[in-house]
Amino acid sequence: MDQRVGQLIQATKDAGTFEQTNFVCLGDHYQIDVNQMIHFNTLFAKKGWLTPIKNQQTFKNNWRVMAKTCDGETYVYVRPGIDRDEVRREIAGVKGIEKIYDGAQAVRLGADPRCTFLVEAKAGWYFTDEAQRPAVVESVLPSMMGTSDRYRGVHGYGADKPDYFTTAVFYGPDIKKRAQVEHAELVDEGPTFAELLGLSYPRPTAGKPIKGIFKKVKHEI
Repeated sequence: MDQRVGQLIQATKDAGTFEQTNFVCLGDHYQIDVNQMIHFNTLFAKKGWLTPIKNQQTFKNNWRVMAKTCDGETYVYVRPGIDRDEVRREIAGVKGIEKIYDGAQAVRLGADPRCTFLVEAKAGWYFTDEAQRPAVVESVLPSMMGTSDRYRGVHGYGADKPDYFTTAVFYGPDIKKRAQVEHAELVDEGPTFAELLGLSYPRPTAGKPIKGIFKKVKHEI
């Protein structure tokens, strides 16, 4: 990645536009180190709530309870006829679980309104969709690296996770040197880029320009 950024910078120098160009390097999420994985669908198969497909880690469409991973969190869907309280008790008893949100709570967080539960893992743990693992919880071993769903770091956790932040680095003629902004939201990036380009949104937007980075605020977004 460093090499690619260097190529872009060199291209502006070759074009004679380096001194007039604002550069931004940013991430849309952070990664948390992991060493344990949780297979809810393996648990649900053991409970008889879904039927794994032979020699695969997927399952038949006649499931009654299923999980869909988002890495650090996972959705759980429960079809009618299954006791939701029992499902909640089962998933709460799995090692590595930090939070369980019901459907209404999940919607308020911006999650899938169709889910029954949204479940968050503790730091160091993540979810897969696999339905036929030897255990519901497994360690991630070095020998597993390079195979599907085996990671040393993932994202997808709740935004309030401690020390779970990403970074944006700005440089250019409109940027204050050595300025630091302690906190901003991802939705602030669009308005900030618009500010740098001298543009404005035609209607109100969720984010706002990160004012602390500018040498001079050009206009309100």
